[in-house]
Amino acid sequence: MAFFAFAVGTLIGFFIAQRLSKRLGAKLIFMFGIFFGFCGGLSFWIGFYFRNFTLTFQESKRDIVIALDLMTVGRFLSGIWVGSFLNTSGRYIEEVLEAEEATELKRRLFTAEILGFVIGPLVGLIG
Repeated sequence: MAFFAFAVGTLIGFFIAQRLSKRLGAKLIFMFGIFFGFCGGLSFWIGFYFRNFTLTFQESKRDIVIALDLMTVGRFLSGIWVGSFLNTSGRYIEEVLEAEEATELKRRLFTAEILGFVIGPLVGLIG
């Protein structure tokens, strides 16, 4: 369930950031994305440690469900962060740099993003 929450959050974050970055600017949307990423990480962390605490002391199933819900919300908010980053990073580079420099930097940035999506799961599988 948490895996699908991340994918759905990425999709929603991408499309919302696309619409809002045209109106508000890429820098502001980028900052909102960082805020969502921080809140998502904090929610996932609290849920993870709450789950470990409840499993240690054999609390009720309700506590475990609350912990898993916190972890799912954290994954969703982290997905919104990633979706907004994927959208606004290129737009912000276009705003700040000249056309030729922006094209080169965007090419490198998107190559690194794709490699991260491919190599990251492989590293997780091996480790």
